[in-house]
Amino acid sequence: MRLPSTPDWFGVPPKLARPFLSTPAPTVSSSRSNPRTIGVAGLKSSGSPSRSTGNSRKRHLTPTSPRPRSGWSATGSVSTVRHTPARCFVLLDEGGAMRAKRIFLSGASGSMGQAITRALVATGHGVLGAVRNIDGERAVAGLGAEPVMVNLFDTAALTRAVSGCDVVAHFATAIPTGVHAVRVSTWAQNDRLRREATAALLSAATAAAVPRCLFESISLAYPDRGYEWIDERVELDPVSPVMRSALDAERHMDRFAARGGEAVVLRFGRLYGPGRASAAAVTALRLRQLPRIGRGDNFVSSVHVDDVGTAVAASLSAPPGTYNVVDETPLSQRRLLEIMSGSQGAPRPRALPAPVARLLLGHAARVLTVSHRVSNRRFVQATGWRPRFASAVEGWNAMGPPWASAA
Repeated sequence: MRLPSTPDWFGVPPKLARPFLSTPAPTVSSSRSNPRTIGVAGLKSSGSPSRSTGNSRKRHLTPTSPRPRSGWSATGSVSTVRHTPARCFVLLDEGGAMRAKRIFLSGASGSMGQAITRALVATGHGVLGAVRNIDGERAVAGLGAEPVMVNLFDTAALTRAVSGCDVVAHFATAIPTGVHAVRVSTWAQNDRLRREATAALLSAATAAAVPRCLFESISLAYPDRGYEWIDERVELDPVSPVMRSALDAERHMDRFAARGGEAVVLRFGRLYGPGRASAAAVTALRLRQLPRIGRGDNFVSSVHVDDVGTAVAASLSAPPGTYNVVDETPLSQRRLLEIMSGSQGAPRPRALPAPVARLLLGHAARVLTVSHRVSNRRFVQATGWRPRFASAVEGWNAMGPPWASAA
């Protein structure tokens, strides 16, 4: 059976597809005979720095059959997590040949990682999702992917984990939310993930002969350009010190490309959608703690979390390079706050003079007032991708007031 052709299937140009039932999952046991052992990352979701637990916990995988693209069973020392083989669609080229890829995805259990996993699985790819706890395992397995616990700073463990993959995608973050984001020190773990984990993953990819690597960068690292459009030719010059680690990570990607690898850097706009960050913003709006700063005429380029997923799926076939991934219509800070508060039933935001905001919020005030009118033209032309939500107006209205109370 073939799916009917559609104008835009999960953000990817139309392809022929057919149902695919994964092969039976491998037997997984805690036996130490011929084990596959991968260290566990010790990260905290709050964004505060934490010490890696290294190899304090182990998973021993003893395959007795070829690894499936989805479907797994694992018995660990803490609890048992099982996932039955999943039925998914595998992309075919015009000749009917299977073109599915196997992708190692860091940060797979986060809101962005889950959106990416859904899009990749829906387009027929196999996902090996890096997680840091049992809850993450369950979430990733429930999406039809294969979870793996691995220390993102351990190059040797990562080399074993990414072996046999076609793509390594680094999307692990530890971004603080709410008032914690004001302090530069709370961004230390996120900086470490950008700098050290990126370097370790790229070294592992090189050692395991993984041809392509994707990195989640940020359009917030661009300088303030007022009303001018920003494309990939504009040099990065972030207004906040917490963005500088993105530049270091992109330099690691440049070195990977110099070694012959296919480096794809995706500079995403301000992320919104179901998840901790947007939930914290809605709470702040309801408490009137998220003001409009200054005149509010600076541009904000956004992207919905679901559109991040389809963009990553589309980027698998993009030529190596750097791309801006944002929606079609940047909004002013004033307009964005009005849409957010109106869609979520929050009161109208207060106005805060810019000098006062800089005194109270420090670097965060600069991030909130920088003007980024970012163009996605290069990525659209390279991949055919189009965001489901053309602007944050559609995206926030689609979530509706019930989302805020449930987030």
